[in-house]
Amino acid sequence: MHVIARVLAAAYVALAVFAAFVFVQASVNLVNVTEVTLRMEDSAAVTAVEIVWSENVSEAAEVRVFVNVTNPGRVAIEVIALEFVLHMNDTSDPRPWYNEEKRDATEIGSGGFSERRGQGTVVPPGETRSLEGAVSVVPNTVRMTRLAKPDADGRYHPVVWDPWIAYTFVDFDVTSTRMYFAPFHEQEGVLPSG
Repeated sequence: MHVIARVLAAAYVALAVFAAFVFVQASVNLVNVTEVTLRMEDSAAVTAVEIVWSENVSEAAEVRVFVNVTNPGRVAIEVIALEFVLHMNDTSDPRPWYNEEKRDATEIGSGGFSERRGQGTVVPPGETRSLEGAVSVVPNTVRMTRLAKPDADGRYHPVVWDPWIAYTFVDFDVTSTRMYFAPFHEQEGVLPSG
């Protein structure tokens, strides 16, 4: 066999081995990305709401919403956005907190954050990270009137409606995925701090 033929044969074998490796790695990456996407549904939840406010309607308030995100897969994800709509349940209204008409009358506003890829919160495989989004409420607004609705014990009952996160994958150039998760109602109520 001629020397050039041997070199070409070896090159073709090396190319085939490399192509097989790339194919296998791409397949594994696709499986890993799909696994996270399929299992993320129950991996985010609102854990607490904090109201930073003196309860003086002439002063601004900030409502902080805390969300835990757990990565159920084998590849790192990056959370680049959190969004929700904040309501303050009026306990003097007998309708349930999730009633659509009641929600229309108790909406405070949207909150959350949005980051560029590479600046979000990285969640390694199997780990949980806590995220925080906030809603500012300024004095002399409808939002402040709706916020100032404590129950008979002076507790507030925030509702976090329509929460979602957007995440992408740290090691893969994959378009971000939006995932909605369960709304939250603070049944026991919270006392403001500040």
